[in-house]
Amino acid sequence: MHVAIGLGSNLGDRIANLRMAVTQMEERFGALVAVSSLYRSDPIGGPDQPDYLNAVVVIDTDRPLDEVLTECLAIERLADRTRTERWGPRTLDLDVLAAAAPPVATERLTVPHPQAAERRFVLEPLVEVWPEAAVGPGSARARLEQVQDQAVDRLAESEWAKGLSKGGWWVAAQVVLLIWVIGGAAQLPSSPSLVGRWLGAAVVLGGLGFGLWAGRSLGKNLTPYPQPMAGAQLVAQGPYRLVRHPIYGGIIVALAGLALFQGSTMTLIGAVEMGALFWLKSSFEERRLLIAHPMYRQYQHAVPKRLIPFLV
Repeated sequence: MHVAIGLGSNLGDRIANLRMAVTQMEERFGALVAVSSLYRSDPIGGPDQPDYLNAVVVIDTDRPLDEVLTECLAIERLADRTRTERWGPRTLDLDVLAAAAPPVATERLTVPHPQAAERRFVLEPLVEVWPEAAVGPGSARARLEQVQDQAVDRLAESEWAKGLSKGGWWVAAQVVLLIWVIGGAAQLPSSPSLVGRWLGAAVVLGGLGFGLWAGRSLGKNLTPYPQPMAGAQLVAQGPYRLVRHPIYGGIIVALAGLALFQGSTMTLIGAVEMGALFWLKSSFEERRLLIAHPMYRQYQHAVPKRLIPFLV
């Protein structure tokens, strides 16, 4: 029979905890039927605590559901799960959500899970891998329509369970476009006014200075890839108090200054194209940062501008 198991973590290395759980389920139950995408959700109840990473795994087993629960509890213990506070933070939480079997209601286990039908962070990944799973009075798909007001973010496809790419294609696209814009600008005739030259030079220097300041603020956390380095710290000082991706913003401003220095519409178009690329790259990067840093959502709220201070 198919059994859906919900995974959650908001303490320690959250994605490592979830990957360990997936590996353990493969070892204990055999090949998995499906692994959902990875989601972020706000904590429900309890004390102030970091955001959760959530997913759903579907297994196929002939073992009784009570044995499935026993295995899940054993996997939780491997992650040093402690149960000291109701709704409190946890390194790993595994719940038996639904099964292709008659309902179960004992002191130890209730299936379908009694809260599954009310929680979007359960239903989103569950619908992705088993939309017709029975959760309470209806299917997961039907119940999902009724909880759309709850905040949930999809961060990565099912590849997360095996590993996430660094996003090298974004770096390649960035380098190619930057060479194209600067190389094209060098070949264009220049006929701006003296004021335009001085103003453009000031903007170029300001953009480069802002980007360099951001790079120095990152220190050992600096990487060209949108995937944060292992063990990287969340930086929220210096220019990162103003925008979340100041290096990208500095490059955009510098290119706009170059267009002004040259009096070139084509270079300005290139700066806009670079801005669009950085917007897309930073969107991808934000999802990876939400995976890497439990408090990144709060940082997003504290620093609403993404690229250029006071603008965007």
